[in-house]
Amino acid sequence: MRIVQIVLMQLGIDKLIQEENLQRLVNSKDDTNPTTLKIKECLKELVMIDSMIKKWNDYTGGVTNASVDNNSEN
Repeated sequence: MRIVQIVLMQLGIDKLIQEENLQRLVNSKDDTNPTTLKIKECLKELVMIDSMIKKWNDYTGGVTNASVDNNSEN
């Protein structure tokens, strides 16, 4: 069950990184056209990561920290 949490944590980290990149781009004073393209790429990555998290939760039955902790004690 530990691998389930590791995958979710890695996906969460990837999502935070993309959100930080998006925030930087939104606040950027760079040229509009390249910035817009980069923002679209960040959004595409965020949507993909969200989809991956949902699919992983579907496959694993939405394992929570509590159920992982309970299984490790047994």
